[in-house]
Amino acid sequence: MRLTWKTELPQLMLVAAMFALAAVFWPSAPEQIPVHWDISGQVDRYGRRFEGLLLLPVLALSLYLLLLFLPRIDPKRSNYARFRNAYLAVRVAILVFIALIYGFMLL
Repeated sequence: MRLTWKTELPQLMLVAAMFALAAVFWPSAPEQIPVHWDISGQVDRYGRRFEGLLLLPVLALSLYLLLLFLPRIDPKRSNYARFRNAYLAVRVAILVFIALIYGFMLL
């Protein structure tokens, strides 16, 4: 599977933006940050600053790297060329979904 800056740069910028937001909010963030809500929207778990601000960006970066290199280690790697666009769409959708959750958490 061939990688291009046109497909990878937006994803990298999204992950970098998540880390940048963490850096911006870090000094003013409280020590305890809500990290889980129940079905009615009430906070039912708090986490430390690291968990609240960095867990999702680290997860997004990890998933980005895993999905980037997965075609290289898959025994049936030749099949990725046939569904390259669909695979790219799934990779982007996962990152956007995590970024949206992160944005709502920061709000």
